[in-house]
Amino acid sequence: MNDYANAPDAVSELHKKGFSNDFQLSGNDLLWIQESISIRAGEFSILEYHKITRAKYNRNELVVFGILAPYHNIKGILIKHIKSDSDGIPPVLIKKLNELGILTGTGTN
Repeated sequence: MNDYANAPDAVSELHKKGFSNDFQLSGNDLLWIQESISIRAGEFSILEYHKITRAKYNRNELVVFGILAPYHNIKGILIKHIKSDSDGIPPVLIKKLNELGILTGTGTN
């Protein structure tokens, strides 16, 4: 995980690494924006995540996730606003981060 001052810097770095698709969280699944396809929780992994440090001023954090969906042979980006005064990260993302040993608990590293 890296801290970035803004989302475009994080997205640009992920684009350089081949993360070229866009995702939106829909319950426990991801919506692959370009193809309007739902990707089930068991069909994707988080490879990277990055905090946007300047987003904390409004009690929210912005986190940029690098996602791999091998069944669909795609890599993409999920951008999520996370409230720092609540549980924060949605449970499906916590599970995915825990699977990689990236995250313990309910907050981001």
